[in-house]
Amino acid sequence: MAIFATLSLFANNQPDKEVGSVGNWLSFLLFTLAILVGIEIVGNFAPVEQGKLGWFQHVMLATIFFFAIVWVRTYYPYLVFFVIMTVGLAVLLLMFVMFSMIIRRMVPKISWLKNKSQRAREVLFPMYGGMLLMVMFFVISTHIRSIVALWQFFLRGK
Repeated sequence: MAIFATLSLFANNQPDKEVGSVGNWLSFLLFTLAILVGIEIVGNFAPVEQGKLGWFQHVMLATIFFFAIVWVRTYYPYLVFFVIMTVGLAVLLLMFVMFSMIIRRMVPKISWLKNKSQRAREVLFPMYGGMLLMVMFFVISTHIRSIVALWQFFLRGK
């Protein structure tokens, strides 16, 4: 744990003109490893309440807690980025699953797909159809202003 924390400190103290933002990312990842090692150490210890080993466990737990506080304070912008990225990926995955389920329910109702193989109907069509619907959703959502303006133009013309 101390090795990762020391390497993290070393990477963080590198001049920006030499390593750029790579040093900050490396420092973040090394400090994350230090926290994970500390959590593993505490998790694998059998709880002892008395003696020197009990004191060691309490001090180790406090050390990891303070390391976590420093980690959050130091890397708050990176953590916000990772949380936003994780939520975004979860939403994308949820959309993909929803679109795949929609396609999976539609495939048996389409007559020209009934002569295709069972694997294609159950796996390939929902997977590629879900991807296609996601792409269409993102294209439509990025061009929604243009689509609304075009729709209003046609409504006014009639």
